[in-house]
Amino acid sequence: NATFPDPGRTARAHEFVILQSWERNRALELKAVNPDLKVLAYKNLSFVTCDAYSGGQYVPQGVRCPDVNANHPDWFLTDPAGNRLNSSGYPSAWLLDLGNPAYQNAWADGVITEALADGWDGVFMDDTNPTIKYHVDPARVARYPNDATWRAATRSMLETVGPRIQASGLLAIANVCCARDHGTVWRDWLPYLSGAMDEMFTKWGNDPAVGYVWDWGAGGWSGQLEEVREAEAQGKYFLGVTHSQGTDGRAAAYGLTTMLLASQGRSSFALAQDYTTETRFPVYDRALLLGSPSGAYYRVGAAYRRQFSAGTVVVNPSLNPVSVALGAEYLTETGARVTSVTLGATSGAVLLATTVQEPPPPGDTVPPETTITGAPSGITRSGSATFSFTANETSARFQCRLDGGVFGACTSPTTYTGLGAG
Repeated sequence: NATFPDPGRTARAHEFVILQSWERNRALELKAVNPDLKVLAYKNLSFVTCDAYSGGQYVPQGVRCPDVNANHPDWFLTDPAGNRLNSSGYPSAWLLDLGNPAYQNAWADGVITEALADGWDGVFMDDTNPTIKYHVDPARVARYPNDATWRAATRSMLETVGPRIQASGLLAIANVCCARDHGTVWRDWLPYLSGAMDEMFTKWGNDPAVGYVWDWGAGGWSGQLEEVREAEAQGKYFLGVTHSQGTDGRAAAYGLTTMLLASQGRSSFALAQDYTTETRFPVYDRALLLGSPSGAYYRVGAAYRRQFSAGTVVVNPSLNPVSVALGAEYLTETGARVTSVTLGATSGAVLLATTVQEPPPPGDTVPPETTITGAPSGITRSGSATFSFTANETSARFQCRLDGGVFGACTSPTTYTGLGAG
């Protein structure tokens, strides 16, 4: 479940937010602040979860395990001996047959009905994988024993569900794992979708010291840059997610500036530490001041650069430091005026024109929501009462009053004494 320290700022700062389907009230809260925000319901494309919550009102797939078990056991994929297959990382998630037309349509029916009823903007389809090797050894999948057959089944699923979701007025965004390692998958699957995510964009893993994707050639950084360019060329949304610690400014800048090299206005980026805690970096706010692109990106030695109306973006996807002459004076993140910049390995920079004035961050205009977490129950003879409470913003301050009294500053818990019975 997502954690937003400041929901108002979250709603204003992002173009997309992805939530579990049982977080509908939170989606409505965000949309009330920013009606243009696109809030997607998470649904897994390849697995069904079989656990204590499988029969609940909301599940993270388009089908439910009890129904599949009872009525569609043929939807479970098995090994050559007939044993069902589950994910090595998520043991309660069981692999389903993406190439089965009955499963495809049942999945689409489920997610479309729920999304329309609950007011979602679209569906986020996780585990849209060109290979299943990160969950199950492909050779164990009797029906699809290699990447080529698995890709064909996944594409068949997308050909069915993607157009159906979009025809219902919903967005269909897929999390396409590791497409850069699988030829033309990204280009070939996008026509069935509203857009796609690369969740290992420019870096994988939460260790700030490792995981950077550099420009090693086929399957490297240039392949991910091409994902952005291809999505934009097809008029699709691109969502890039970099992984690291929530304090890793280098990783955030590298991913964001890589995206900015090819973005035409339909691309978004975020750094994720755990998929539940929102992260924010100063480079995000600086990027908003760049203005509009002045042309396409171009190469400067080992670095890449793109001009904007109010600044420039420079990215070094190599393993060595690179110096780039800028041809004019620009402002760094510290406010220094420079005519050249030296970037360390796998890093990027947003440089603003000297005429740009960086505004202070916008103030929060959305009041916090207060929840009483503890209070006396019913009628009591006690002469005292203790109340505990919390808010959905960590910086919130509280005022309390008793009956028709005057509000005064208070903290949780607050105890009132000398009370009459009642």
